[in-house]
Amino acid sequence: MLLLSLTALSLSLAMDAFAASIACGIPGKGGKELLALKVGLLFGGFQAGMTVLGFLLGSAFRDTVGTVDHFIAFFLLLFIGGKMMFDAVRNLSSGTECKPLSNNALLSLSLATSIDAFAVGITLSLLDEDLLLSASMIGAVTLVLSFIGVLIGDRVKGTFARYAEVAGGIVLIGLGTKILIEHTVL
Repeated sequence: MLLLSLTALSLSLAMDAFAASIACGIPGKGGKELLALKVGLLFGGFQAGMTVLGFLLGSAFRDTVGTVDHFIAFFLLLFIGGKMMFDAVRNLSSGTECKPLSNNALLSLSLATSIDAFAVGITLSLLDEDLLLSASMIGAVTLVLSFIGVLIGDRVKGTFARYAEVAGGIVLIGLGTKILIEHTVL
């Protein structure tokens, strides 16, 4: 996968974590840098970890599905991108609430925002991509965007975060379409 495609994939996967981290940026609270680091590390760590888990599962079945791997990759990315867009549009009027002092809430959010990384990990394994590079990039981009999201959360409306999720969904669908075209037409 080209570095540009991996960067787009990483940014797309990070959009739901970015939206959740914006909600964690509570107005008027001091010490946001420490909270931003905590949220960034959790969200980024879960994204990278779930990518690895998905990759390992996908690797176990790579030989079995090798002739249709591009179709599986396309449909997984289509589903994830479509779900991201649907969820973002459905939730435009309601804000996500984050209780940043609750470790359980942060762990739940970290898991919830990284489920799509699991499916992408499966896709990456089917395409025989570099696991270390992919998981590192996905985790690092999520960490940085989540850190920034907490810091700007009190200045940015939730609608901005939802539009970012829609854009992330569109990019995932585009990447899936690119994979399908490359493997069936070219």
